[in-house]
Amino acid sequence: MSIEHERRASSSQIAHVLGKGSAHVSTYRRRLLEQGVIVETGRNRFDFALPMLRSYLPEYLESYL
Repeated sequence: MSIEHERRASSSQIAHVLGKGSAHVSTYRRRLLEQGVIVETGRNRFDFALPMLRSYLPEYLESYL
């Protein structure tokens, strides 16, 4: 199953999908945690903290990409 359909994703899964290194993902993970956009749900597992963000993002990205 792809991470787009899972509730939680690991940093390594995100880095793989984005084609970025772990340092890049770590920087943005820290920023998103600090701003309350994501929450850590387990050891190195993350989920969106904001209600409805998961369903909003694909619509937003489709409009702008």
